[in-house]
Amino acid sequence: MKKANFIVFVLMMSLIIARHAYAQLPQPNIPQITDTLKFIASFAYWFVIFTVLIIMVVKLAYGRLQASTGVPGISSRGYTETWEAVSGLVWTLIILLAAPWIAYIAASALGLPQVPQLIVDVMTYIYTHNPLSP
Repeated sequence: MKKANFIVFVLMMSLIIARHAYAQLPQPNIPQITDTLKFIASFAYWFVIFTVLIIMVVKLAYGRLQASTGVPGISSRGYTETWEAVSGLVWTLIILLAAPWIAYIAASALGLPQVPQLIVDVMTYIYTHNPLSP
């Protein structure tokens, strides 16, 4: 019994005296998290683009269908639907193309050194699936 107590005492003292450098602390895997976030951003980006395109094509077809009826009230609504679809598509494309540049310029102007590079990496990954920096 005394030998067991002595062994426990020695182990406890060695743990207390041990340097903190030997401690095994969990390290988050930042590149893996960054890659996952880039993939999510890429998926969300293309999901939004295809969703908007599908909605606009359906809206355009519905508007053309209404416009082709020849009935004054219905055909004017059809032309309205058609122009809404076209303008919605144009504005969506403008926003999707301009938003990364706006974020990049804002981050550069605010002096956030890593944010512009991360935005460039995400946009590069979205378009090429080949990130520039790790």
